[in-house]
Amino acid sequence: MPNIQNQSSRNRAKEVIDAAIDEVNQLRPVKQRISKSPETILIGKSGALDSLGLINLLVAIEEKAEDLFDVELSLGLEASMEEQQSTFSNINNLTDYIAKVLEEI
Repeated sequence: MPNIQNQSSRNRAKEVIDAAIDEVNQLRPVKQRISKSPETILIGKSGALDSLGLINLLVAIEEKAEDLFDVELSLGLEASMEEQQSTFSNINNLTDYIAKVLEEI
């Protein structure tokens, strides 16, 4: 059973991601909008985003984290390609990653 702090971090991460997706979706055609479903594939062969789209989403997440919770996130792509593919592969993994980052702040 997750502890309350972990759940709180996950809820905050989801709130930040949802707000960032809303912002990014405003710039995308209706048929190319990103679903907020945890299973939504973000990158890869059947992903919703190309590399520029991923960068735009990550920047929007950083901005929303600061706007909503007054925290500075740095979601740079310093990780290896394999780590990036796992972390950014879908909304659920991205939420887990950001929740972990929020817990460390």
